Amino acid sequence: MEILEKAHKYLKITVDMRRDFIIQAQKSADQGLSFIKQIITISGVIAGFGFTAIENIHCKNFFIFGEFFLFLNICFGLYFIKKSWYEDFETFKVDIKKMHSIAGILKIGLERKDKNKAQEGLAELEKFAQQERDMAKLFEFLPMTMILLILISSIFILFSI
Repeated sequence: MEILEKAHKYLKITVDMRRDFIIQAQKSADQGLSFIKQIITISGVIAGFGFTAIENIHCKNFFIFGEFFLFLNICFGLYFIKKSWYEDFETFKVDIKKMHSIAGILKIGLERKDKNKAQEGLAELEKFAQQERDMAKLFEFLPMTMILLILISSIFILFSI
């Protein structure tokens, strides 16, 4: 009966973990999109300021480089949304499905009072808990690159006037 009691305890834990993962996934999505939106907006504002001063441009090459770096920055932001954030969000979804599957195994074991099924669910849960998740890769490289591109493009646009 010890296995079934343990399975009952861990079934509640998997349900709680699923809820927490869903909440964390939503927070991560909101924060990532908000940050990228802010960076892209800043790039667009700077690009717009550059075009308002187009009559006063003395060095078209600097202006073109500045605007190119802003365009590149916007593209990096969109790439970030597609590649980094979206793939990490997909990982969350896969994890949630896996926890749902584990909860199903534990539930079946408890309903049937099947120690083997409960043990199988516990083994799956332990295996799942051993997996490492590196969600920090979201903000390792791209944000600093985007900020640097804004700085470079701003300098080019300023020197073009």
